[in-house]
Amino acid sequence: MQLKADGWYYQPTAFGQNENQEVGFKVIFISGLEFIAENPAHNFPQRIQYRRIGEKLYASIEGKNGDKYGKINFDYVPVGEK
Repeated sequence: MQLKADGWYYQPTAFGQNENQEVGFKVIFISGLEFIAENPAHNFPQRIQYRRIGEKLYASIEGKNGDKYGKINFDYVPVGEK
């Protein structure tokens, strides 16, 4: 996350893509347990969302890829003993 003049940005890096450089997604919604970030100019995804419910973390990426819309969900749970 990075704070810029116009708000917060989530800046992930996808290795092997975009010359391993960060891609900025402007945070459009944030709460204590969730945030949504968008970059309409990015090829795919245009929206990234993270939400924590209990000990689980749910993430999704979505948007248009060419002329098709797609959404991919990622569900994370703790591994190992506490």
